[in-house]
Amino acid sequence: MAEARQKDFLNIIFSYAEKYKNEKNEMKKSLQRKKRFKVFKEFFSGGLGFVHWKGTIKSVSTDQDGDADVVIDIGGATLTNYKKRIKLNDDLFEKVAEMEIGDKVVIVGTFHKHPELFSTGWYLDSIDPTEKGAMTSPSFVVGYNNIEKVKTDGSIPEKSLNGL
Repeated sequence: MAEARQKDFLNIIFSYAEKYKNEKNEMKKSLQRKKRFKVFKEFFSGGLGFVHWKGTIKSVSTDQDGDADVVIDIGGATLTNYKKRIKLNDDLFEKVAEMEIGDKVVIVGTFHKHPELFSTGWYLDSIDPTEKGAMTSPSFVVGYNNIEKVKTDGSIPEKSLNGL
C-alpha cells in the first residue's frame, strides 16, 4: 500500500510537470498549478501523512543550534524538514547522524500544507522560489517522524519495523 501511494504521488508530480513544461504561455502554465492543487487536495483528503516511503539521503546538515535538516530524494521530488528540524536531543537525531549521503532509507512523516501567506494556489508547502521549480522539480516541506536506513540486502532492521 505504501509503495503504491508513493508511486501515485510521484505520478501526480510527473504528470503535472510534463503538462506544465508543454504549455505555451505563463497563464496556461499557472492553470496546471491550479489543477495540481485540486488533485493534491483530493489525494491528501485523508491527511497529509506518509508511511514507509522510500528514498535516498541527498544531504544532512545542522543549523546554529545543532538541529538537523535532512533532504531525501524520493524519485522525482525531494523532501526537506527545514521548517521542522530534528532537534539535537531527539532520538531520531542520533539515528540520522549515522547516515550518509546516498544511503537508501524508509521514511514516515507529514507534509506541510502551504501557508498561503505570500502566494496562493499551492496545496503543499515547498521551498522552491519559482513556480517553474515547484512544478517541475519540487522540494516539499515535511516533518519526519522516523527515518530508517535500509540494509544492503534491502531489509529494514527488525526492531525498527515497529517504529515505522
